Amino acid sequence: MINVNGVDIPNTVEELTVKQFDYISSQIENRTIRTVERWLNIFTYLGVPEESFDDYTKEMLEEAVLNYNAGFSALVGEDGSYQIDRVSFVVIEGYTYQTKDVIGVKDLSLIEKALNDPDKRLNMGAVVCAILFKRSDLDRKEHYADGHIKHKTALFKKQPSIVAIPYLTEVVKLMTNNAEELIESDTE
Repeated sequence: MINVNGVDIPNTVEELTVKQFDYISSQIENRTIRTVERWLNIFTYLGVPEESFDDYTKEMLEEAVLNYNAGFSALVGEDGSYQIDRVSFVVIEGYTYQTKDVIGVKDLSLIEKALNDPDKRLNMGAVVCAILFKRSDLDRKEHYADGHIKHKTALFKKQPSIVAIPYLTEVVKLMTNNAEELIESDTE
């Protein structure tokens, strides 16, 4: 936790929920808003009252952003991605949800489809977890049912972001590699 204008806010992958991480990621990726507005949005979303920034200087905001980012910088590797070990299972509301060692193409195709849906894109960490983590007591058909994925998305929004980040990182790498391979095959 760090203190911004008298309010303690989460700034590590253990403290932030997947929902909070997804919101922050959407703000950082949104190139239609300016940097100052972006960080005001993030800090107010995390609980700092908007009016407390009325007398905040640019230098104070820069310091708050640096302090905030310090919670993540130790986890970023040389390639710019997060270096966090994958969690292979979680227990939520008494049920065990497990992932496999590999991300199969069925799951990858559902994730790609979700990227094209603006609502799901805003909750990408939770959606990725909902697709990849499967309840151990259900069969394949139930895993992929739209209603079940929607329910799991709501459950994973409440989990610590450390659960989602390694999978988001891997999915981005897979999709980037897929896009590069498709471009190469089209030019041959």
